[in-house]
Amino acid sequence: MIRINCVFCESTNLKNIYTQSNAPIAFYGVDIPGDYIFQDNIWLSCSSCGIIQLQNLINPDILYNVSHNNTYNTPTWNLYHLLFEEFIKNNCKYNSVLEIGGGNGYLASKLYNTSLEYSVLDLFEPTNKIEGIEYKVENCEIFNYNNYTSIILSHVFEHLYKPLDFIKKVSSSQVKELFISVPNLKSTLDSNSISFIHNEHTFYFEESDIVNIFNKYKYKLQNKFYFNMHSIFFYFVFDETFIDIETNALINNRSEQFIQYFINRENKLSTIKTQNPTFIIPSGHFGSVIYSYLKDKRNIIGFLDNDTSKQGKYLYGTDILTYPMNNISNYKNIDIILHAGPYTNEIYTQLITYNTNINLITF
Repeated sequence: MIRINCVFCESTNLKNIYTQSNAPIAFYGVDIPGDYIFQDNIWLSCSSCGIIQLQNLINPDILYNVSHNNTYNTPTWNLYHLLFEEFIKNNCKYNSVLEIGGGNGYLASKLYNTSLEYSVLDLFEPTNKIEGIEYKVENCEIFNYNNYTSIILSHVFEHLYKPLDFIKKVSSSQVKELFISVPNLKSTLDSNSISFIHNEHTFYFEESDIVNIFNKYKYKLQNKFYFNMHSIFFYFVFDETFIDIETNALINNRSEQFIQYFINRENKLSTIKTQNPTFIIPSGHFGSVIYSYLKDKRNIIGFLDNDTSKQGKYLYGTDILTYPMNNISNYKNIDIILHAGPYTNEIYTQLITYNTNINLITF
């Protein structure tokens, strides 16, 4: 699948700004290494609106066919869900709710009650269904929303390949209200996080981009909330009389900023040197980026991760296993390459409870 139109303005004025060569197409764990697919990740900049986006898109049936993000029960994600739940309850005006991408059931278990008509829409059939909730398996970009008044997307919007198609569908159905939580990509870029746009998050946006694109289809921002530097919560209400003020000004510095970001990331990771047996933390997309750019892999003996769905499996694209965090307990001389964006400090605090005699490599 090749992206030929800008995700936000539909322009074809896309230019290549950076290519990550021979990158693995997925981040999940596999039982047996081998038969991997690699491709060049070609990053584009839209000359019309400035949005950065990935050209080559992976078939969602391949990308998401293995559950590989069971970290929703960590301290950060527990607090996130509590605050997003409160945000929804404090603003929701209707009782026909559709949660998109809620197959793990975590948010639904907090929000659902017998007075709600609660449905979950996901690409795949959930394994842990909640009694009383209706489940639908379909792509949200082509789904019919005529029977719903309220829609929730919790860290889902950034996974869409054609977000405009989704917004057009909900607008044409006149869905009354939207609750959308997205990662704060601006803060992650500013903090030089090494992995926040990739095969699953295929376009970069900031708060103003989100507001502008929903305004265009008569969704007016009613409320928002910042969860630290981690996420932004938006509450949009459909207003048929709303007149959007066109704001398609080109963001001139975004292309140059990302070119430098990608170059700096490559230079930083490719020059890492280790002296001792080495673990990379975490597995998944962070570990995949680190491993892909490392020039010297001789000392790498494994990945560490709290996610039980990754433990005991080989990270896609590698012949390296993922272990539980406490696997480091008995090492006397060990190097740890740690980078997990907003979760880095949380992981380090856990790490030193198992072993304080480590050489930490972080950035």
